[in-house]
Amino acid sequence: MNLWGIARLDDFDPALCRGSKISERHEGARSVIVIGAGGRDLFDSYLGSMSVREHASNAGSARIASFASWARHLVENEVGHLKRAGYAAQAVYPNDPRQTCFAQMAETAGLVVASPVVDLLLHPKFGPWVDVRAAIVVDTALPSTGELEFDPCSGCSAPCLKACPAGTYSEAGRSELARCADHRQSGGCYEGCDVRRACPIGRDQAFAPEQERMRQSQKLSWMRRTFGLGIWRWVPTGLRRRF
Repeated sequence: MNLWGIARLDDFDPALCRGSKISERHEGARSVIVIGAGGRDLFDSYLGSMSVREHASNAGSARIASFASWARHLVENEVGHLKRAGYAAQAVYPNDPRQTCFAQMAETAGLVVASPVVDLLLHPKFGPWVDVRAAIVVDTALPSTGELEFDPCSGCSAPCLKACPAGTYSEAGRSELARCADHRQSGGCYEGCDVRRACPIGRDQAFAPEQERMRQSQKLSWMRRTFGLGIWRWVPTGLRRRF
């Protein structure tokens, strides 16, 4: 993984909602090491690690699960290195049952900045083609890497704002994600996100087509759970948040 940064809990945790604070689940936590991947390097490494038989057998949801497991193994290796160095360390992931705000952690750690126009995280080199994969919680106050000095949206004509076929964004900073969810549930944007593709930053770093489809599939699963679509419509909202 080619992106990382460090944030102290004091710099972001107090602003998180009750139930999503790192300090509520990790007693003694002082810092987080946020880990991400930009562009297609991580996915290309994953494909390069597979045998011919694995390429043939892993497709669709099986490929998504295989990639997620492979990437998680890389993170857990880093956790092991930290523990052997004497740190109390534990990894947390965006798809954990008890969710936290990875976007805020990643911004505080200097991996990305949040677009004030649409719901995208942006990097100076990779643009919106980034994934925040995990955070390692440690019991030591590590030196913070600091936030990025990067303001990509000022002066931009914001082609992203009108790119969504579902009309998710009516104006800068205002979104109606339920529209996106309904559009996705009906089969729209299966191949990729037009809003992400419209961003002029880092276009040469775009995800590989299969990688982008996998990310879209993962996001659709989150949307179904969040907005009660598909089989999730039978599950009460409070219970949906526990899965």
